[in-house]
Order: sequence, then structure tokens, then C-alpha cells
Amino acid sequence: FAKHFGYSGWSDLQRIFRDGMTQRIAPGRNCQARIRQVVATANGALAPAQIAHEFVGGTIAGLQELQRSLPGKALDAAVKLLAAKPRSVRELRERLLEKLWTNDEIVDAVLEKLKEYKYLDDEQYARDLAVSKLRQKPQGKRRLQQTMSQKKLDKETVSNAVTEAFEKLPEKELIDLAIEKRIRLKGKPQTREETKKFYDHLLRQGFGFDLIREKMSSVASREFERD
Repeated sequence: FAKHFGYSGWSDLQRIFRDGMTQRIAPGRNCQARIRQVVATANGALAPAQIAHEFVGGTIAGLQELQRSLPGKALDAAVKLLAAKPRSVRELRERLLEKLWTNDEIVDAVLEKLKEYKYLDDEQYARDLAVSKLRQKPQGKRRLQQTMSQKKLDKETVSNAVTEAFEKLPEKELIDLAIEKRIRLKGKPQTREETKKFYDHLLRQGFGFDLIREKMSSVASREFERD
């Protein structure tokens, strides 16, 4: 039968048939549909044993091919997520596990590869993010700490990043920027109510009460000046 169609023998025909099954049969389909597909695509009648053999062989080959393709697919998804914005290891892991075609083993392998390429580094990510937040909007240590704590980083990494950020951009200089902006928008406070609103504004920005009081004393005495 096989030689009639130009094949050297049954094993050669079987290999071609199995390759075809690998391409045609999706692993997600139910077993009955896949068996019907085997029967429908076969040339001539197949004995039950042959159906079972080809079904199992095609399924195994298909799953092996799918397994080989998954890490690359997961890696591509991870790179796209990182291209959209920097992320912590934990955040990226959770996003990848949302995909139906991933699992813990695949995602962990991808994360390790990204760490190896230096695309994932929680400490560097935290340092860059902390400084970026301060430059985008002057704020105090308390507010930055709260913002960083939402980024799925461990406490030590956050603490170190916040400390380093304020070494580069001291809080006393940041509060001067915040005060200057407030005065530019609202003017200097003239009444007790306006002064209280000014205090509350700076407190919401995360600055400490003692630092605010010191700076507001300068504002009240008109000693506050910025170049």
C-alpha cells in the first residue's frame, strides 16, 4: 500500500502521516475530535490499533513541538511588556502567568534569562524609579516610600532606593521647589486659612512637619527666595 504511493514502506508513510498530524491537530482540541481528524485524513481504512498508534504519536509530537515553542513565545511576551515600561521581577512574573500558555517553570526560565541579559534588575529598577519620581514631581520621603511600596519590590530594595534618591536630590531642595511652584500658582499665603492650606498641601506631598514649619517660617517672613 505504501509503495503504491511512492513511499519506501509503512514506516516511511507513517512518519509523513505523523508529521501531518503534528501540524493539523491542535493539542487543545478534545480527544474525540482529534480521533475523527486522524480517521478523516488517513488514506484508506485504518485498524483500531493503527488509529490509536497514530493518535498517540501525533499527540506526543504535537505537544513536544508546542513545548519547544513556549519559552520563545513567553520570552517575546516578556520583552514586549518590558518595552512598554520597566517592571519589577514580581510584576513581570504575574503578568506572564496571566497567559494561558505559560506555567511557573516556563516563566521562571524566561525571568532567569532576562536577568542574565540584564533586562531585569530589581535594584537598578528601584533606583531609577525613585529618582525619576522625584524629578517628575518634588515630594517628601514619606510619599515616595508609599509610591515605591506599590511596585512589588521587597522592603529592603525600596528602602535602599529611597535613601539613594534623596542623597542625589536632598529633601530640603525638593521642598523649596514644591513651595516655589505653589507660590507661583496660588501666591504667598496671606491669611491663616491660606497658610493652613499651604501646610496641608506640603504634607500631602510627603514632607515632614518639622521641615515644612521651618520653610513656612521663611515664607511668612518673606525670606524665602529662589534664584
